[in-house]
Amino acid sequence: MGRPNIESLKRPKKKSDITRHNPHTNKNKRFETKEECQKEDKLRIKMNSKLEIDNDQMNMSISKKQVKLLNKKIKKSKTPASRVYMRKWRRNLINSINSLPIPEEDSLIFFTLIPRGFSFRGGRLSEANPAKLMERIRLMFMRNGSSDTEGWMFCYLHGEYERMSNQYVLHVHGVATSDYREVFKSMRSSCRVLQSNTNGDEPEVRKRIQISKKPIDNKFKVISYCTQSYWPMRNIFDNKKRKRERTKHRIINPYHTEYLLWLSKTNIKDMELRIGLVVNKNGKLIHHIKRT
Repeated sequence: MGRPNIESLKRPKKKSDITRHNPHTNKNKRFETKEECQKEDKLRIKMNSKLEIDNDQMNMSISKKQVKLLNKKIKKSKTPASRVYMRKWRRNLINSINSLPIPEEDSLIFFTLIPRGFSFRGGRLSEANPAKLMERIRLMFMRNGSSDTEGWMFCYLHGEYERMSNQYVLHVHGVATSDYREVFKSMRSSCRVLQSNTNGDEPEVRKRIQISKKPIDNKFKVISYCTQSYWPMRNIFDNKKRKRERTKHRIINPYHTEYLLWLSKTNIKDMELRIGLVVNKNGKLIHHIKRT
């Protein structure tokens, strides 16, 4: 039997499941229902089925056989490209992190990292290797003092599609204990890939490292945001202020099908990174500091 990983997290009991008892009625602030996820999966299958495959015009390689297999996996909820599949794991993760003991004087930090080199042209998303990208993130943390902390950190890979530049901008969202502020401070000054200037054809990003200034008072909301199962489309408007579009749109085809195909070939364990957290044999996430 293999060693438990992040996909082996134990399902919470109904009485203690915070995703079932979140008070918000606004669907953008509460945990998604199974019915909403099933509806989204049906829409994804419908969009995939309507895709007119012309690889020369699309500048990518997608076959009808690939799309058919993708739809089959989404229908059976056996792929990260399925929102029903992701809902089950996200529920387990949210409850697991929420139950981690945190000292009263401590607080969690929410962060986003958008390194240079994490952007991929539409039609070439297959070149993105999630395990290698997350290894690069891990090295950033290790080289900037994460091994000296007593706390823990969790982050997950996410993506957005920018239509104007025809690029997927991959990035990570995460949470960490407050002693990681010094790690992020070191990252900001020493990691060139996290400095705001662009690299060649990459989209402009003003802040490649974003750290919450205020303590997190809603762990449910933040952890849910870190593990989003939906990739949006947003643009950077070409104006004097270079303001980013706030409204999220559904990615248009063929790129909608391309990103779902990419997700279907990945594993959750390749998309996440943990430092100071391990999954024990009972499927419970625990704080564990590895001493050398």
